Amino acid sequence: MSSYNVTCEKSLTELNNHLSTNLFIGGHQPNAQDALTFEAFQGNAPDVAKYPSVTAWFYLVHCFENVRDSWKAISDKKDDKKNNKKEEKKGGDDDDLFGDIEETEEDKKKVEEKKKKAAEAAAKKKEEAEKAEKKKKVVVGKSLVILNVKVNSLETDFDDLFKKVTAIEKEGLLWKQDYKTPVVAYGMKMLVVGCVVVDDLISVDEDIINQLYELYGDKEDEEGEITEEGLIQSIDIASFDKI
Repeated sequence: MSSYNVTCEKSLTELNNHLSTNLFIGGHQPNAQDALTFEAFQGNAPDVAKYPSVTAWFYLVHCFENVRDSWKAISDKKDDKKNNKKEEKKGGDDDDLFGDIEETEEDKKKVEEKKKKAAEAAAKKKEEAEKAEKKKKVVVGKSLVILNVKVNSLETDFDDLFKKVTAIEKEGLLWKQDYKTPVVAYGMKMLVVGCVVVDDLISVDEDIINQLYELYGDKEDEEGEITEEGLIQSIDIASFDKI
């Protein structure tokens, strides 16, 4: 009985070629080599891209878990088959589940269909694994941004201002849940607040600073003169660090 080395690419290629025209290593019926070769894979399916026929055979043989051990008594040598038939005539039925069973065209179609489905399932599983691997490799760029928000009034309620600033919600924007109010000059304080942004999704100038100016900044006329004083006087980026 010839054997295949499942760790050797050349041997696997030969096996793949053989199984491209046969349901089993033993032909249309399994034998000991099918059982022993399957065990040699140790539960690890072959590469479906390189060895599609071997992969289909692997999942097909896997379906016969309850009877695989009985195949080990079946040889693919013609002489052994003849001896088995002689022994069966003398001693009656043995444990050979496939030896004298004549395979019908319907049986062959069922096995072929099962083999096809096994190959499709293996290909789908490989595709899903490749997609998952690609997702792992994607690196998401993020930055930690600290903003200095200067106000117009000594009477500013910074708790309220903090709520207004962090009320801006966008995909890729996460506000820190604490803030500071250091003194700038002459008792005037400013709001120091931080956030984490996804670089590809958030523009700090457009999506945060400009929006805060529009909501709570000074209102100006066409000539740039302040017509209405807002909560916020100016906003500066104190730091912008990649994380």
